[in-house]
Amino acid sequence: MGIERILLRELIGNISDPVVFFEIVGEKAVIRHVNKSFENVFGFKESEVAGRSVDDLIVPEKDISMALEINRKVGSGQIVCVEVVRKARDGLRFFELMAIPAFTGAKQHGLAIYRDITEKKILQDKILESERRYRELFENSLDALVVVDQNLSFVEVNKAFEFVSGYRKNELAGKNLGDLVEKSSFRKLLSNMKKKKRIRRMKIELKDKKGRRKILEGNLRYINGSEIILQFRDVTQLIRLEKLLRTINKINKLVLRENDVDRLLSKSAKLLSSVEPGFACWIGLVEEENVKRRVCTGYSCVDRADMNFKCFKKAYDKRKTVLIRSATREKICPFYAEWDGNCTISPMIVEDKVTGFVVLHSTVVPSKDELDLMQTLSDNIAFKIKALELEEAKKIAYGRIEDNIVKFATLADEIRNPLAAILAYAEIFVPDEVGREKIKSQVERVEKVLDELDRGWLESEKVREFLRRTWKLE
Repeated sequence: MGIERILLRELIGNISDPVVFFEIVGEKAVIRHVNKSFENVFGFKESEVAGRSVDDLIVPEKDISMALEINRKVGSGQIVCVEVVRKARDGLRFFELMAIPAFTGAKQHGLAIYRDITEKKILQDKILESERRYRELFENSLDALVVVDQNLSFVEVNKAFEFVSGYRKNELAGKNLGDLVEKSSFRKLLSNMKKKKRIRRMKIELKDKKGRRKILEGNLRYINGSEIILQFRDVTQLIRLEKLLRTINKINKLVLRENDVDRLLSKSAKLLSSVEPGFACWIGLVEEENVKRRVCTGYSCVDRADMNFKCFKKAYDKRKTVLIRSATREKICPFYAEWDGNCTISPMIVEDKVTGFVVLHSTVVPSKDELDLMQTLSDNIAFKIKALELEEAKKIAYGRIEDNIVKFATLADEIRNPLAAILAYAEIFVPDEVGREKIKSQVERVEKVLDELDRGWLESEKVREFLRRTWKLE
């Protein structure tokens, strides 16, 4: 037995990993011998630990039951290999434990060999944490992220791409990016990929699950040498908003220079219809309880709309642009059968009075910014129409004033001629001197009034000239 112990010590001493030779007493593993590596790694001398339970010495309290189970298995002749956490003098460490039964006579012994994997475990945990953070960032990024292989087949997508495309992850399995991207955009993407370098701010056109056109802008770069990550942002609304802004700028220029209502409305409707494919515009002006069409491009070109229609009434009551989605239109719009898309209704407001409506039909759902812009535009058009109406009213008023002045001057002359005749008749046919003088006196009174009227006529001429200059009339 002595020789066996010596040989065992020699064997244990030559193992580079920490080793404990223990005896199973009851359910505990009692330390009989440890090697130098154990002393170095755990920080305990053999003289300190011999005769003590290895379970009480280095096993954390929460792992005691697992340690006792290992003891039972070794006592029954089983070899146990497991990852464990054990207490060293300087703190907790991670090990791969191999527990081997070693029977010596009637007693049950075993060897516990500890391979220190603390640094490996910490590195693994860091990698797992890094992967967890990457996964969290990937999944919760506001940008649409897509991982594809070199054939552009989908490998991974995040929630933002699911939202943009309308497809769930499982629906994209086995699909290629080319199944979603418009052909010319796809060819451009393939061309850029041949450069084998990071590509920034490229645009692609994608059709989502419902067939809607989306414009995505983003970056492309290679990862792992064989996979590609594409980072996109949906700029569809932004691009449409830019187009609408440019269109509104053109219409505002029309508002400044166009002095014919029909031409103004016609040109404005055509410009609005050109913002996006599938857009159409209807503009009507309020006449009593109806809205009479003045111009229409595309579809739903009805002649009149009742002010009591729910959509018009809603826009009228709110005094702002309202969006009527297709599903809502189906229930409330009498013209839904003619066209089943979305509809925005903008009241044309001037001096808090609704004078008409600009109706824009579209296949897309406009943003709040677009609705606000449409309201501003409608108000600008309403203001211009009001200004043109006032201009026309000025012309009519000036014409009437001018006509009255001319009639006034003619009337004065027409009165003077009979007065001269009256005086002549009085001299010839009235023998009574007193009578003649009375007639003459009354004629002079009338002439004084006519003189006053002449002076008034001169003042009216000044007024007419002032109005001509002020109102800039021809």
